[in-house]
Amino acid sequence: MQDAIRRLTRRFLVAAACWLAVTPVVHAQNEGDAFVIVGAGQPAVERMLRDFAAEMEDFTDGRAKIAVESGLVSSATVLDQVQSGERLMGWVPLADVAHLAPALAALTVPYLFADPSKPFELLEPTKLGPLLSDQLREVGLEPLAYFDLGGLHLAGTGDPAEPDAAGQELVARSGELTTRAFEALASAESSGDAVLKEVDDATLVEMGDEAKGMRVSRGAHAREIVVLVAKRDGFEDLALDIQETTKTKLTERAAAQRNAARLLDTQAIESFEAAGGQAVDLPEERRAALQAKVREVVEEALRDTGDPSILRTILAYAD
Repeated sequence: MQDAIRRLTRRFLVAAACWLAVTPVVHAQNEGDAFVIVGAGQPAVERMLRDFAAEMEDFTDGRAKIAVESGLVSSATVLDQVQSGERLMGWVPLADVAHLAPALAALTVPYLFADPSKPFELLEPTKLGPLLSDQLREVGLEPLAYFDLGGLHLAGTGDPAEPDAAGQELVARSGELTTRAFEALASAESSGDAVLKEVDDATLVEMGDEAKGMRVSRGAHAREIVVLVAKRDGFEDLALDIQETTKTKLTERAAAQRNAARLLDTQAIESFEAAGGQAVDLPEERRAALQAKVREVVEEALRDTGDPSILRTILAYAD
């Protein structure tokens, strides 16, 4: 009898061990989580995420403790820290994920979209959003929010209406696909005597006296989009309610921030002109010619993305 009881006990323990081995660990809602969000600058995003961190801690009664770090680190460093698990989340300009998700980076290519705000329509869940986000998920990243830091313009001593004119030097922001697009635009006879630099709305507002004697393109040639990503498996390890609350709060903040960015567009040009700068309009025929040049770059970059519908849809929205 005792031998039978011992055999049953052993079988129970073995079965229990097997059950524990295959059963996923799920956080109870009364458990807490602490993690770090890191970024490579963009003060507006940093301020927003610090507010988000405070809101999350208050909303969860202290269960979610989030630290926000930003410093003189590159986008590559931010992405490495998130992918390695050193940090749970990080934010970078969308242009800087071209090596991971070329189709996403295409949304900020200069002059590609006749209406630079169209990329945000493409990012909607009913459009290309899921397919574009899957490019990041394939490398272990979960996109949580897309922020709009305003329009991007060419400003400097050159002619913003003729960015491909001979003798002008174009200075672009970082990003593999962005660099290739500007290389397609730049004249082979650049002397550097006239310089056009790609700047965002916030930079135009802050220029002050530096704007005197400079010119800027009145219309934006792209939007400065910033993506907040998380290490996917690390994010899924958070308590379920903290995951859902994080997504909801970030979606709300991103929507509000995009509305504010649209107001900044007009203010930026007005501030530049008030400081003594000149805003230059880009004729439609010139815009179309520039679009044709960068379109070739995008078509080549996205030719092997695996899903031809992505390229077709992006180009359809570009026009």
